[in-house]
Amino acid sequence: MKLVLVTALLVCITGSHAQNIGIGTGNPNPSAQLDINSSSRGLLPPRLSKAQRDLIQNPAAGLILWCNNCGIAGEMQVYNGITWTNMIGNATSGAEAQICTQRWLVQNLDVNTYRNGDPIPKVTNNTDWQALTTGAYCYYN
Repeated sequence: MKLVLVTALLVCITGSHAQNIGIGTGNPNPSAQLDINSSSRGLLPPRLSKAQRDLIQNPAAGLILWCNNCGIAGEMQVYNGITWTNMIGNATSGAEAQICTQRWLVQNLDVNTYRNGDPIPKVTNNTDWQALTTGAYCYYN
């Protein structure tokens, strides 16, 4: 009986009718291999330390994980085929230092967009900088 069930399951998984899988939906989107639908729960990716992440041999482009000791409080990361980036494509957050009760990055953040993808203006003129009413960035000296 077990052999029949396993065989039936394999036929369903590998058969021509099993093109995509839906969780929480009976009609998965045809463009997705896995379609997860929920109004009360999320997707929980693997949670690894930076050291554990770096032990992954030959990560596939598109591999996603939560680096629990990257950034100030951890961050979602994706491997782009060359390097690990954060979810908006910037370099992953670097090492931190504890100074009294605050945690500081030991290098500049090195971003040029806001979290929503809008560009952060680069302002190099001192007069323009003093007149700013919005966020911007510049390089010291």
